[in-house]
Amino acid sequence: MGLREGLALVNALLTAVSIGCAMKGRAEIRKKNVAAHKRWMIAAFVLAAVFLVPFVTRIVLYGVATYTTGHGFVRVIYLLFAGSHDAIAVISIPLVIVSLVLGLKRRWMLHKMIVEVAYPVWVYSALSGIALYFLLYVF
Repeated sequence: MGLREGLALVNALLTAVSIGCAMKGRAEIRKKNVAAHKRWMIAAFVLAAVFLVPFVTRIVLYGVATYTTGHGFVRVIYLLFAGSHDAIAVISIPLVIVSLVLGLKRRWMLHKMIVEVAYPVWVYSALSGIALYFLLYVF
């Protein structure tokens, strides 16, 4: 495994753990455990922010990965994930930041309104990113 693949793997792992933390945080708030929710969501955010270091490093060193191995149905799946992932990932960044800030400021009503959009967008971005990792580097 070269550096490019290693950085991509680190990104996929950070994404998986980050979204796992976000899911745990969501489960905690459903149980009305605000303190645990806050800890899990901050952990999710920090891991998502750390993701940017190997991601930017990989892009600077190697450019954007291109899918060259699959054909037919698999290529269509890749193109659907890639096209939607990029747009959704960009949209998720301000949504997640605003959600976090509103939560930390205890602006519960606005926080909840934004999170209703931000959470599924963030989850889709994360899961599609992991799927893209597998399509680009594993299969």
